[in-house]
Amino acid sequence: MNLPTRPIGSLPHPTERIEGKRAYDKLEEAQEALRESEQRFRAIFEQAAVGIAISELDGRLAETNTKFVEILGYPADELTALTAYDITHADDVASTRTHVARLLAGEIRDYSYEKRYVRKDGRTVWTLTSVGLLRDPEGQPRQFIGVIEDITELKQTQEDNARLLIERTHLLERERAARGEAERMSALKDEFLATLSHELRTPLSSILGWSQVIAGRRMEPDELQKALHVIERNARAQARLIEDLLDMSRIMAGRIRLDVQRVDLCSVVEAALETLRPAVEAKALVVETVLDRKAHPISGDPSRLQQIVWNLLSNAIKFTPHGGKVQVALKRANFHIEVSVADSGIGIAPEFLPHVFERFRQADGSTTRRHAGLGLGLTIAKHLAELHGGTLRASSAGQGEGSTFTLSVPLAVLHRATGEEERGHPTAAALDPLPLPFPDLSGLVVLAVDDQADARDLVQRILENCGARVVTADGMQEALVVAEAERPHVLVCDIGMPDADGFDVIRQLRAMRIHLGGEIPAIALTAFARSEDRTKVLRAGFRMHVSKPVEPIELCVAVANVAGRALA
Repeated sequence: MNLPTRPIGSLPHPTERIEGKRAYDKLEEAQEALRESEQRFRAIFEQAAVGIAISELDGRLAETNTKFVEILGYPADELTALTAYDITHADDVASTRTHVARLLAGEIRDYSYEKRYVRKDGRTVWTLTSVGLLRDPEGQPRQFIGVIEDITELKQTQEDNARLLIERTHLLERERAARGEAERMSALKDEFLATLSHELRTPLSSILGWSQVIAGRRMEPDELQKALHVIERNARAQARLIEDLLDMSRIMAGRIRLDVQRVDLCSVVEAALETLRPAVEAKALVVETVLDRKAHPISGDPSRLQQIVWNLLSNAIKFTPHGGKVQVALKRANFHIEVSVADSGIGIAPEFLPHVFERFRQADGSTTRRHAGLGLGLTIAKHLAELHGGTLRASSAGQGEGSTFTLSVPLAVLHRATGEEERGHPTAAALDPLPLPFPDLSGLVVLAVDDQADARDLVQRILENCGARVVTADGMQEALVVAEAERPHVLVCDIGMPDADGFDVIRQLRAMRIHLGGEIPAIALTAFARSEDRTKVLRAGFRMHVSKPVEPIELCVAVANVAGRALA
């Protein structure tokens, strides 16, 4: 609307006054609306359930609301003296700067991401942070406005759930692996038990069969001698199987003890070779030995070391075909003595080589396998080597390429005074198979107690051959009656018997009056042959523990010993 002009100094035209009033009123209304808007913004800003902060373009915090102060733990006046980077976790500063740079460059209108801040008390707080720009009327960036929401508990829950999921996954994997291993071991044990049954029954069949042949008809001396050799050979084979089982049990229970002394390994190797000479000759094998006799002695148990070497040689002979070759070498390697046994036999498949020392494992466990045995020899040998502080390792180029087993044992640390004579270990002479004389048991009365008639008769025959008079009993009640009547000098008693065992027998005898035999020296002759069985027997009052099967001379010497007979 065009207003009429008027001269200077003249009064405003009524129309002008009306229009001016309207403009003024509109300005007042606009200012009031702005004040109300600011009040609403301030109320929203302060009462918001999320933290809100306004910062300058350099990151300095210009204004923060109550929730922002609560989340960060700083007083409001302290926050305004800091920048957003001062309260950002060190690991998130770089990403924050990147986002800010992209925002200022116009690449993005705003950004939102999970970000960590550091509270005044040092604790880390996870937030969902959203940041945008406040612009002036010309559209230029003026300030940042940021909104943060505390998600620390949510992140912790997520991390806990993730950790639980990982733990559950690992637990499931371990359970599956354990179940698989249990199934594998169960299958191996089933296979082992089948093999054990076969290996125990095979010599037993020969023993039983030839025994029946001998009992059934008269035999020529040569034929009888052959039959007796077969029975003895198979009985010893069965005894070795049982000893292997006992050794495996001792190893698993950690109860093997070593009689450590100074040992010359050359003598051990030669003794093992001599023992296996008949097997070598039977297969026409060529045995080459290279023994460094200047190698220093070691510290160890001579019988256990010979057991290791015997196992290695026996394996080489078993798996080498007729006319093959076995090489045995002994040499010093730095601070160890190494004994290697190499053969030209069937070798070891690469996939089985890592398992060659595992118990219950055999390369061929089928019913058509060509080689007998329980498959425990190498397992036992490895454990015995480790008990000596050494190692036992195997190598093979593959099937048909032969194999090599190497025993490595540390040298002995010797401290000998100048001029002191070198002494051989006490059991060195035991390596020579010299026959020992039986003791004279004349005049001794021995009470043999066993529930098995065959066992009683065997003990009676062995001891009577040495001059003793033997009376027998099949259990505790008869033993007490015989002890009172005969007043025996020595008791030889089985442990495993029905109704009353050997411990009951010794307990009742010890309760008798001395003049009725309460102090009879006692020997436990038993098939319970573990070290803990021996300890239990000795604690019960027996003087000696002798395991079945027993060598005749061992039984006679034991009786002479407890009876106080001097041995020549």
